[in-house]
Amino acid sequence: VYAAGSWIRPWIWEVAPELQLLDQTRHEDGMETAHRAGSLYDLYAPKCNALKPAGEYNDVRLVVRKGRVEHWLNGFRVAEYTLGSPDFRSRVARSKSRDMKAFASDHSGHLALQDHGDEIRFRRIRIREL
Repeated sequence: VYAAGSWIRPWIWEVAPELQLLDQTRHEDGMETAHRAGSLYDLYAPKCNALKPAGEYNDVRLVVRKGRVEHWLNGFRVAEYTLGSPDFRSRVARSKSRDMKAFASDHSGHLALQDHGDEIRFRRIRIREL
């Protein structure tokens, strides 16, 4: 957050949809289906549990084309949605993001990797413009 000038930049979670990654067998968020690995956090639960056991690498693919988004986990499409669609807006209105005016309003920008104190490792991160 930049507060030296007359504006404050929001935290990434205030503006960007979150593809959830976690050890859902040990983390409390694993109890809530829309918070499990592969979900669009708090909005779209994963269609299936494609998560590998803790300690193994998971293959995650996030595909975004013209507002259409797909979450892939270990070869399974576990979530899909369209940014800004009536269904998407309805879900945001019922979520923790409802009061975040800029949430999911930009269709390009930064990619953030976030954790909450748990051990996590990433390898072979690639970004490709489609």
